[in-house]
Amino acid sequence: MPRSRTERADGPGRSDGGPKEKTDAGLGRLLREGASEIGVRLSDGQVEAFLRYIHLLLKWNRRINLIGTDDPSEIIVRHLVDSLLFLEVFPSGAPLRVIDLGSGAGLPGIPVKIARPDDTVVLVESRAKKASFLREAVRVIRLPGVAVYEGRIEEIAGDQEHGGRYDVVVMRAVSPEDWLRTALSCVRIGGRVILSRGKGAAALEAWLRDKAGGMGGRLAEVVVRTLPVAREDRTLFAVEREAT
Repeated sequence: MPRSRTERADGPGRSDGGPKEKTDAGLGRLLREGASEIGVRLSDGQVEAFLRYIHLLLKWNRRINLIGTDDPSEIIVRHLVDSLLFLEVFPSGAPLRVIDLGSGAGLPGIPVKIARPDDTVVLVESRAKKASFLREAVRVIRLPGVAVYEGRIEEIAGDQEHGGRYDVVVMRAVSPEDWLRTALSCVRIGGRVILSRGKGAAALEAWLRDKAGGMGGRLAEVVVRTLPVAREDRTLFAVEREAT
């Protein structure tokens, strides 16, 4: 599959994270508009699921460090919509088996699941407190087809029930330079490891072009998008596992 690059300039906008919405109605509107701008249409039920997720993040963030902000509008723009950008380079077809390595607060795995409810998703997190949050999120948001794996990334990659079984690996908070080889071992032949980068995207692209082949993969797609409201570039990389 040839590499493709899509660049979108969405025009001038705010650079401060956008309007500071507080009410559920305002937050829902901000979420719908941000998602729509990147081509993701959300139903009323999906918006409600995202709102439950936001409230749970805010509640738990007072006790453990899940995300670096307590502002719900910033959570929407810089975490939820940012996570939905991963869908830009998802393979066609459904349902897919997705695994989120180093899930942390559930990003991007939970937004992916809400937007693609037919997919099955595994959230991998080694830290016990964050894994507890993930289990609570799955319960509160009511997300069937989601499992939480409390353990290290290298452990799940070596597990026969998980190695080579997935269509997509997503990694948002994990260094691809450290974990790409392991991530590729989790997907089937032709499956994709999807990464996102803001600053430093050119350096990561050069590294992927140089190193992915030696790890059993190839850089199949590069897509540049602008994060709504914040107007910051995000570069999505899709690395496909090749037969060896």
